[in-house]
Amino acid sequence: MMTSKDLHQTLKALLAGYRHMTASLKRRLNDLGFQVVAGRKHIKIYWRFNRSRCCVISKTASDYKAGRNMASRLYHLAIAGQDDLKAA
Repeated sequence: MMTSKDLHQTLKALLAGYRHMTASLKRRLNDLGFQVVAGRKHIKIYWRFNRSRCCVISKTASDYKAGRNMASRLYHLAIAGQDDLKAA
């Protein structure tokens, strides 16, 4: 079982230097429990197929901090999703 700290470190390492979504990055995010859905200009990422909570990111990031910001947003999405599961 992965702890929240491990998840955060994994996401930060995985998304360091993010420029665009690749097949291997999508596969690794799926392995962590995220569902990646590509649109025309943006990508929606859901935590464990829960369509009520998502994170929207750009397909091609122009900011050098995009990977770090996305890692933080996905971490908070996952942590909020775990809190919802505990409450149920």
